[in-house]
Amino acid sequence: MKMLSVLCAALLAMLSAQEAPAQTVPFNAAGVSVKVANRIITQTYRNLNTQAGRLLAAVNALRVGGATEAELDAAQAQWRVTRVPWETSEGFLFGPVDAQGIDPLIDTWPLSTQDLQQFLAAGFTSTAAVLQAPENVQGFHTIEFLLFGDGVPTNDQPVAAISPQELAYVISTTAVFKQRTQLLETAWTTRFDPSNPASGPYARQLTVPGPTSVYGSQAAVIEELVNGLITILDEVGNGKIAAPLGANINSTDESLEESQFSYNSLTDFHNNVQSVLNVYSGQLGFKPRVNAISPTGNGLYTFVFAHNALLANQVLAAIVAAYDAIGLIDGDGNSNTTAIVRPNQITFRQAINDPGGRIRCQTAITALQTAQNLLATRVLPLIANTDFAL
Repeated sequence: MKMLSVLCAALLAMLSAQEAPAQTVPFNAAGVSVKVANRIITQTYRNLNTQAGRLLAAVNALRVGGATEAELDAAQAQWRVTRVPWETSEGFLFGPVDAQGIDPLIDTWPLSTQDLQQFLAAGFTSTAAVLQAPENVQGFHTIEFLLFGDGVPTNDQPVAAISPQELAYVISTTAVFKQRTQLLETAWTTRFDPSNPASGPYARQLTVPGPTSVYGSQAAVIEELVNGLITILDEVGNGKIAAPLGANINSTDESLEESQFSYNSLTDFHNNVQSVLNVYSGQLGFKPRVNAISPTGNGLYTFVFAHNALLANQVLAAIVAAYDAIGLIDGDGNSNTTAIVRPNQITFRQAINDPGGRIRCQTAITALQTAQNLLATRVLPLIANTDFAL
C-alpha cells in the first residue's frame, strides 16, 4: 500500500508536468471487444453456470439418506466457490443479466428472514413456489442463510438445525438458481433474446457493433465497459462497505452486510475488484504481482495506453490499491487474503465495530473512490478524443 501510494504520487506529478492538450487518437477497439466479450465475460458466465451445477448437486446430496455434517460442509464450501464467478461478473452487469432481470433474482440482499419463514410456514417449498417468490427470498443469500444459519454467533450451524421445510426450500431455490445461471450462459453464447431464436449470442453484440447491434459503434462498446467498472467500484465503496459501516461506531448496521451469514463479505468485495482487474487487463484472474499487463493485452488498459501510458498505469495502480485495501480490512496485514481462517483475522462485521477495523474500511472506501474517479473523470473523456475504426 505504501509503495503504491508513492507510485501514484509520482505518476500524478509526472502527468501534471508532461500532459499535452487532448488530441484525437486513432484506435481500433475490435481487439478489446473480442477479448473482453469472449475471454472475460462469456467465460465468467460459463464458470458461474458450471459451479452452480456443482452447488445444486451438493445441495441435492443433503436429502439422500438423511443429511450429514460432511454433506453440509461440502454444500457450504461449494456455495463459496460458486460465489467467486458471480462476484467477478459484477464489473459488467449489463446486457442479459440486466435486461432479463436476473441480477436481483440471483443476488438480492439483505435477505428478509421474516418473509422467508412466513413463506416456509405457508408450505411454499416447491420450485414452482420459488419461481413466484419475491426476489428477497430466493437466490444466493437465501441459499446462504439456509446452509450457514443466521451468522450469530457462528457461520457454521449443525445440520440438525435445518428443518425439513428449509431443506426442501434450499433444494428448490438452488434448482431455480441453476436455471438462471444457465440462462446467462445461453444468452452470452447462443441466444440473448429468449423470444427471438435468431438473436444470437450477446457477445456478438459487443464484438460486431453497428446497425445490427445494440451498440452502434466501438465507442459505445468502450463506454459500456468503462461504465461497468465505475458502477461496481461505486457500489462496493459507497454501498457494500459504507452502508453497514455507518457514520460512526454507534451507527453501524450489520443487517446491510452482503454475505453476513457465511462471513464471506470481504471475499465478495475482493472479487468485485478482481472483476475490474480482469476487464482492465484483458486477463481472467489477473494478479498484478504475478502477471504482467501489456498494451497489447486487449483489456481497457490497451485503450487508455493508446492515449496516455502514464494514465494507463495510474489507473492500474489505483485499482490495485483498492484491491489491497480491501484485503487488509481483516487485520492480518496480508492484502491477498480475505477468507476468515486464522485467529488474527476479523470478519467484516467485526471490522465495522472495531476502531482499527473502521479506519481500514474507510481507507478501502477512499481507495475505491480514487479508482472510480479516475475512470469517470480521466478515462471516459478519452472516448470523445478517439477516432474509432467503426
